[in-house]
Amino acid sequence: LDYVLCGHKTNTKMLSRVATTAAKRAAPLVVRQTARSASAVALSGARTVPAAATIPAQQVQVPTSAPTRRSLSAAAEDTDHHLAAYAYEKSCYVDMDFTIIEDDSMYNAIQKFSAFKVGSLVVVDGEGNLTGIISERDYITKLALLGKKSKETTIKEVMTTAANLITGSPDDTVETCMDKMLSRSIRHLPLVDTASGKVVGLLSIKDIIKVLVEEKDAEIKQLTKLALGQDEVV
Repeated sequence: LDYVLCGHKTNTKMLSRVATTAAKRAAPLVVRQTARSASAVALSGARTVPAAATIPAQQVQVPTSAPTRRSLSAAAEDTDHHLAAYAYEKSCYVDMDFTIIEDDSMYNAIQKFSAFKVGSLVVVDGEGNLTGIISERDYITKLALLGKKSKETTIKEVMTTAANLITGSPDDTVETCMDKMLSRSIRHLPLVDTASGKVVGLLSIKDIIKVLVEEKDAEIKQLTKLALGQDEVV
């Protein structure tokens, strides 16, 4: 019995020491786990956006004044594309001698019409002064229909004389040239230098129309850019 009791006491002491040792070892682990949990909570709290908090909207910079825009009238003022001189530079007459001497035969005029594929020539005298204009229409109405021979007829017999001739100036607008042509139902307009009185160019109705269409296309593009807010003066 004493042995049993003694053994019981011994086992009790051993269990007590084991429990004490286990408690001592467990205490630091509990502390470390508690510290880790606290750190995790703190970290989680730092990254969490409170429900009531809102992210501020991105600031939009509004210009204090509207961009300066270029009007169509201003664009037209700094260019000479609306003048007769510009239309002449685009004409087929710019690459040829569009004049013919009044004493030449109509046959020579017809040859020039055919060679350059034009419908009119400016008639000048021996000194280069303007005396009239000759056209395919003149050949048909004043020569062919009357049974005359082109080689035997001089240009001055058929031409429209300077007294009945309408002319323009290189400084005229294409609209002015168009009005002059329509007012007399003509298709060609000689350009005369106002200072020297010499012929410096010749325009056809086709040349005028090409420039007018070009201007209208430019206006449409400009208006489109203005409507889209793309045309700004740098």
